[in-house]
Amino acid sequence: MNSNKLQEDFVAILEAIYSLEQPVEAWLKQIMSVAAPALDEGVGVGGILYRLGENPLITLDLIDAVGVPDGWLDVGVVLHATPGLQQHIKQSYETMLCADIMELASLAPNFDVAETYYTNWQMRGGMFLNGCDISGAGACLHLFSRKPFKASRRRWTLLTRLATHLATGYRLHRRLHAQSPAAGVEAVITPRGRIEHVEGAADSDESRANLKEAVGAQRWARGRARKDAPDKAIALWQGLVTGRWTLIDHYETDGKRYIVARENAPLSRSSQALSEREKQVVALASLGRSNKLIAYELGIAHATVRVLFARAARKFGVQSRLELIARFKESTNGSAPC
Repeated sequence: MNSNKLQEDFVAILEAIYSLEQPVEAWLKQIMSVAAPALDEGVGVGGILYRLGENPLITLDLIDAVGVPDGWLDVGVVLHATPGLQQHIKQSYETMLCADIMELASLAPNFDVAETYYTNWQMRGGMFLNGCDISGAGACLHLFSRKPFKASRRRWTLLTRLATHLATGYRLHRRLHAQSPAAGVEAVITPRGRIEHVEGAADSDESRANLKEAVGAQRWARGRARKDAPDKAIALWQGLVTGRWTLIDHYETDGKRYIVARENAPLSRSSQALSEREKQVVALASLGRSNKLIAYELGIAHATVRVLFARAARKFGVQSRLELIARFKESTNGSAPC
């Protein structure tokens, strides 16, 4: 995997992730096709949409691929349906954004289900980029290689950030296709940052300023910066604005483009002790996100994440991150998403 190539194509991948008005099958295929030049190691790119639960542990909503060997899709379905593997796969989806598939699989019981196929396909490396939402629904990309993966720190940062965008984009895709087209739209903004309409939580001076700044950052990322300063472009294009809105393109019938800010905050499970934002950061931490990555995913300051963790820890009367996550899980056990 070429990290320089991934940098150059990262914005194009984000544009595919946030092109949400098409059916889910076309949406996933587009992401894989755009990502393939940077991520394909010669054995194709696979994509999976899933839901996690208790019975069944995993529901496979969609599996597709571009450029993979014959039989890969069938093997993927079998693996997710194998009782001896389901708990292991679920735990991986719940706690990891990026992981070496081959290393994980070698630790799992009944790995022989896939081992023969991987040997026949001459696969010696693999990685998955997992965008698991705190609701338990997720979108992930599977990458395979003829040789073991080597992930530099720079590459790992890019891949983990890409995984958070998969979670954010898929969450909004599900909402868009379950609601009326206008539902959740709280601002309409021109590509140059002029606000045409606001309502709800967006109708305040602070929110207007935050949205205009985010539109400007996205415009800069999609312009010359995608080639001239890709690291900065990637850092600037965040999936959420102040933890609430995702910015996506909307085209009028005459072809005129607007940016719409859609409400897309992750919905945490009930925990009466915590505020909604505190629940969000602790729930994301329980999925394996670092504070820095939580800040990136929610579009808030790193310092704000630390403050929210400290508040949540005080409310639960705990001292450590692990204790906080454990208490949070206990408090949400068996409850449905808000």
